[in-house]
Amino acid sequence: MRAPSVLRILLVLALLFIFASSPFIVKSYKSIGEDSFSSAIDRAEGVVVSAYGVVLEAERAGADISGLADQLNVVAGLLVQAHLQYEAGNFSGAVYIAGQCYEIAEGVETEAYALRDWAAVDGVQRFWLMIMAWVISLFVIVCGSFFGWRVFKRRYYRKVLRLKPEVSK
Repeated sequence: MRAPSVLRILLVLALLFIFASSPFIVKSYKSIGEDSFSSAIDRAEGVVVSAYGVVLEAERAGADISGLADQLNVVAGLLVQAHLQYEAGNFSGAVYIAGQCYEIAEGVETEAYALRDWAAVDGVQRFWLMIMAWVISLFVIVCGSFFGWRVFKRRYYRKVLRLKPEVSK
């Protein structure tokens, strides 16, 4: 029998060290992966919360948000699915669903900003239109009353002048 060479012993020791430490390495990579997956879900949650806030502002401004509300319901369902996938350990599925959720919520947020701005401009235009209608109505009422009074006054004077006063004893 040959004596094992130093090189073989070092190779076996290195392989034993690698295999013995691999669960720790995988565990550290897994925890890093979990953190990044968790941050993807947290990022999606942040966009969803922001989108809800902007949609609420758009509703307060008077915009029709029925389509956005439907999309937000879909986004909320996707966010729940992402959390369920994360809890089940399917991190890649959770990241994929969180990415879909992020994209849809970002689109909803952009559309809600546009609707909010449009509703604000429309509200200002409606306000000025009502002011102008009020001013025109007031002008028509005042002018109509003035001309009506003049016509009534002329008729009254004509009627009075046609009357013949009689002197009685």
